[in-house]
Amino acid sequence: LFRSPVAAPAALPEPGRFGPGVTEVEVAGPGAPAVAPGVGTPPAVAAPPPPRPEAPPPPPGASRAPPAPTQARGEGTHALQVGVYRSQRYRQEAEESLQSRSLPHFRVPGSKIGTGYRVTAAAEGETGDRALGLLGAADYLARRTPRGVEADFHLEEEAQAALALLTKAGFAGGYARVQGPLPLWTVYAGPFPEAEARKTQKALADQGIPTQLRRKP
Repeated sequence: LFRSPVAAPAALPEPGRFGPGVTEVEVAGPGAPAVAPGVGTPPAVAAPPPPRPEAPPPPPGASRAPPAPTQARGEGTHALQVGVYRSQRYRQEAEESLQSRSLPHFRVPGSKIGTGYRVTAAAEGETGDRALGLLGAADYLARRTPRGVEADFHLEEEAQAALALLTKAGFAGGYARVQGPLPLWTVYAGPFPEAEARKTQKALADQGIPTQLRRKP
């Protein structure tokens, strides 16, 4: 119900300013780092392309994070694995579904080798802190690198949404297709005592939500 398709690996483009095949975006704003075009730099664009209608990302500038995972009631030995998600949007939908049912839940981060998209913002020091905070408020995982602040996504629509969030705030940057370790998350309901876990599993199955019973991670 919540799983997203796995993209097939593709050949990587030639290196650019922020990494392989980065599409740069020029933005003027207070305190924004300047990224001047140079030899071999792709043409600047005013904004990233709009997402496809069938999978709209969160609106640019949105800072709403999904509900925080609720804590389990008492001790639990088992949990229900709802799914493993590469897409942050689908992970958020899974967590919101459990939240709406007042079920305790949590997620376990991981990574998997695959092909996706890397967003890079030219930001350092306090400017980098602001970029990290902006992405974190939208529930995007990001990190500092020698190129600035970067975040990886499996879906291009999510990379476009993250880049739009940054450029609207005055950051210059872009995104590129990459291959390598990319983030993923496993979402669980629970933990519960085993008997309660089995009862909850049946209730979710009756609602069309299949789960797998696991020992608590």
